[in-house]
Amino acid sequence: MIRIVTDSSSDYIIEDANKLNFEIVPLNIRFNEDSYIDVVELSKDEFYKKLTTLDITPQTSQPSPESFVKLFTEAKENGDEVICLLISSKLSGTLQSATLAKQMVDYEKIHIFDTKQTTIGLRILVKEAVRLRDENHSSSEIIEAIKALSQRVMIRISPDTLDYLHKGGRLSSKERFLGNLLKIKPIIELNDGVVKIFGKSRGVKGACEKMVEDILSCGFDPEYGIYGAFSTELKNTDILGNVLKNKADLDIDELCQIGPVVGTHLGPGSFGLVYVRK
Repeated sequence: MIRIVTDSSSDYIIEDANKLNFEIVPLNIRFNEDSYIDVVELSKDEFYKKLTTLDITPQTSQPSPESFVKLFTEAKENGDEVICLLISSKLSGTLQSATLAKQMVDYEKIHIFDTKQTTIGLRILVKEAVRLRDENHSSSEIIEAIKALSQRVMIRISPDTLDYLHKGGRLSSKERFLGNLLKIKPIIELNDGVVKIFGKSRGVKGACEKMVEDILSCGFDPEYGIYGAFSTELKNTDILGNVLKNKADLDIDELCQIGPVVGTHLGPGSFGLVYVRK
């Protein structure tokens, strides 16, 4: 049997994992001295409530190697193979923890893959790996397919306010002030596993139009659909859906809530598109 393992930055919840038959190793979220296990002790809605009501910048941290050891040991005892699809190693030490756990368990049938993705991008890869496993593909076939697919996943997410990018040290006070005053919306992407600025626009609609123009220029693979990303309320994502329909005659196929790993830096009201380019 092949066991699919991911981490909680994929923004799946436990019920999803149980339904699709894969396993989640949670990251940790800390608000000063209070620490929580992601998806187990703190839901996304609870996270955003704390983010917006507490004057604290939360920190996320990787799971310990021991968090992986139990899963790996069970797989070894059963003779199962394990495919670990994990958050970009440039964003978290989660892959390092999994690698140490593999060494501790001493089992060669554990395959650890740096997806160079997170949030809904990682979610897409996990979903595809589960599909391929259920179609009885081998672990090497699954890994090769996911390796190719990971390079085609496009993440475009914009914050509603620049306050959280500023709190996280990604913007100066002057940039935050002028950006909020002029309603500048930076659009975030993942480029080779690193968070970068894809572009900037004026206002929510301007950011939406830029995201849709990107889909039209790159083209998208309808096999995987278009995901609408949101952190809290759906107001901005609804605007994005309308622009997508009017400019490209396309629809958002699935709405997904952004979890703490990305939400910490973007804050409430964030919105975006995630898709697979042709």
